[in-house]
Amino acid sequence: YLHRYYRNGLSSRPEFSVSSAEEGDNYFVDFLEKWRKAFGDLKGFFLAGHSFGGYICGHYVCKYPYHVKKLLMLSPAGVVDKNEDTRI
Repeated sequence: YLHRYYRNGLSSRPEFSVSSAEEGDNYFVDFLEKWRKAFGDLKGFFLAGHSFGGYICGHYVCKYPYHVKKLLMLSPAGVVDKNEDTRI
């Protein structure tokens, strides 16, 4: 369902203007929360995200941990293994 809303195909594009990364993160997290409420105030659901979606899902769970039963982050952007050598 979410793929219809953001920057895909012929979907309409809601106003998006932020002045910081934190404000941008909150924009997408707030959108997920509105979606959750619109679908019947879901509780205990499974949430998955890939790449940037995984990054946003991680932020969502940090803000609303009591709504999500399981989180699946598939190659989330911005998350590195603490044991991974990130030098180029």
